Order: sequence, then C-alpha cells, then structure tokens
Amino acid sequence: MSKTPALDQTRIVSILERLVSFDTQNPPGREAEAAVWLKAEMTAMGFRADTSEVMPNRMNVVGIVENGPGPSFAFNTHIDVVPAGDGWTGDPCRLRSADDRL
Repeated sequence: MSKTPALDQTRIVSILERLVSFDTQNPPGREAEAAVWLKAEMTAMGFRADTSEVMPNRMNVVGIVENGPGPSFAFNTHIDVVPAGDGWTGDPCRLRSADDRL
C-alpha cells in the first residue's frame, strides 16, 4: 500500500465528492460506472482490486491489501442507494457542506 497520509482531508473529500456524484439509485440499479471507478481508486491505493458483474449494470467490487500475518479486517458496504424521492433542495448526487458536515 502506498505511504500517503492517512487523514489527507482534501483527498478524502475529493474522493467522497466523486463517489456521491454517481447516480446509483436502485431501482433501476446501475452501479457499474461507480464500481469501475472504485476499482481504479483502490488499485491506485495499492489494493488488488477486481469487479464482477452480477446482473447487467450491477457490479460488486472486491479490494484486498496484503498486510502480513495477523487479524483480518473486512469492510462490506453497498454501492447502490435507495431512490432519492421528493423534497430535495439541491441535487442529491452532489456533495454539499453545511455546518461542518458533508
């Protein structure tokens, strides 16, 4: 894994901003573009990463970093999100900052 600072706030916000920009609402389920981007980001960080298409435009991403013997850590999450629904005051696929919150 690369030796980048663990808490580079500018980089973290930039990555989060890009991730939020993908419209992965399910239904209809269209995570492919985000999955390909996540794979590239993980690869750039030193992970061994791969995608697998489970349905058209529906993909999983697996990233592995070898760190020697010892305990393992697994992180499992979703790329897709529920439909945005009504009532938004801004674009739900755009990261916003208010009151020191993203």
